[in-house]
Amino acid sequence: MAEPIQFFGGTSSAVTVNPGSGTTSSLIDSDFSGDNARYKVITQNGKQYVSDPTLSGNNQVFIIITGSGKNIKYEVTSDLTKAQASYIKNFPGGLPALKKALLNSGYITKDEYANNSYIGGLIGAISDLTIQSVQGYAYEGKTEFKPMASFLMGQKGTGTTSKAGTFKDTTTDITTIGDAYKEINDYMLDVFGREATQEEKDTFYKDINARELKSGVQTVTVRDATGKITKTQKIGAALTSDERINSLNAVVKTALKGTEAETILSSSKGSKIAQDIAKIQKSAADYGQPISAGQAMKYVLDGFGTPDYVAKQTERLRLNAMTMFGNLKDHINNGGNVKDIADQYAYIKSKKLGIALTDSMADKDVVDAISKTGGLMSTADFSRQMQANPLWRQTEEAHNTAADFANTILKSFGFMG
Repeated sequence: MAEPIQFFGGTSSAVTVNPGSGTTSSLIDSDFSGDNARYKVITQNGKQYVSDPTLSGNNQVFIIITGSGKNIKYEVTSDLTKAQASYIKNFPGGLPALKKALLNSGYITKDEYANNSYIGGLIGAISDLTIQSVQGYAYEGKTEFKPMASFLMGQKGTGTTSKAGTFKDTTTDITTIGDAYKEINDYMLDVFGREATQEEKDTFYKDINARELKSGVQTVTVRDATGKITKTQKIGAALTSDERINSLNAVVKTALKGTEAETILSSSKGSKIAQDIAKIQKSAADYGQPISAGQAMKYVLDGFGTPDYVAKQTERLRLNAMTMFGNLKDHINNGGNVKDIADQYAYIKSKKLGIALTDSMADKDVVDAISKTGGLMSTADFSRQMQANPLWRQTEEAHNTAADFANTILKSFGFMG
């Protein structure tokens, strides 16, 4: 007996779609052929089945074929029970003839036939007929679906049908719904600092499956009349790790657009995004462009999802600084930054005026000194400028200078030894 069919992708309510009749039609063509075909044969865990990626949960489907010749009618359904009932009801000669055909074609054994245990074989035949129908139309130029009776006559045990032909099979590793939910949930925790919402889980599951189906490896096999393989060719490539990250990042980027930076930074779980915001803020400050968390978030949005995006946004800030602070262009080009120089002037001002400067780039005197037309203000000139500030007169340095000046005058008049 054929190995029992294996189902994939979780559970879902049964769906019946695209009833049609006749031979080739635009309806059939759009559903079964081309790169954007709705129904495709895929392989998961070594098992083949026909998939409809538009369905959520269990996306395995079956074709119900009735009639013959130009009067063929078909339905595509995810309801296996419905498919079984249809084939039992419509098989020429009824159930006894169907069981005999399943026996002759090797889908059930003699013992199973005698014990009326035919359901497993019927399920295998329905699955194989569905796969063969999709492959035949999409790849082999067949213009009509073969009814179950004709299909079973051509299977093993009859010895009447040539096995020659070109067969194409797409092998694809499909992420299950449970694995997809866990993957995006873990990623959101790491990157965003919170668990994924149900909407985000569903979005990732649908997107990653669509990407996987498009990137399957197709094996084209040519067989002679005896079934011997004469030629094999593999076409396409499996989904890469970068493409998988792109799918995850697409969900994150959508979430970022609707979230305030402060919300991310205040998350008790922390996140990669929060770290990236902080890195960009620090780089901006280093290059003389202090920004808020919200402004840093815009840089994150501009680059998120691309390789080394924080480094690229930092380079963007560095280039800005070379334009904004022309006096420091060579310094920046050689690996320095604006804050290194600004802090030196801030230190001079702090010492001269006896005040604390927590942010050198927020001080007008400092910024003016490093942005001075014609070149940097010398530190000597900057020190003299600070001494002209009224605050300097209140410092110990000013008092000592005044005392020294007075002593010098007194000495000049001979009042001191």
